[in-house]
Amino acid sequence: MNISMMNNLQKKLEDMRSWGDDAKCKGQPAEWWFAESYATTIGRLQTKKAKQICAICPVQTKCLDHANQNDETFGIWGGLTPKERGVGRLARPSYKSR
Repeated sequence: MNISMMNNLQKKLEDMRSWGDDAKCKGQPAEWWFAESYATTIGRLQTKKAKQICAICPVQTKCLDHANQNDETFGIWGGLTPKERGVGRLARPSYKSR
């Protein structure tokens, strides 16, 4: 890993620390947000549970912004799957302020 990659990773971690402690997913099973497949019954159940928690999370917008700004290609961020976030497409949705 080169210095540029290390600096980028450090920046991502610092960004997440600024809001991550307030995330409702903290302490929950990671596999709910990072299912191996969203197409299996287990994957759909995990995704549903994650989205229910995201729906009441006070940092949902910050989480989604993090995913979009850091090109997160896997997992549920801000209540959206990679497909719902438009991963792989030019335009990416983001939540409007509540």
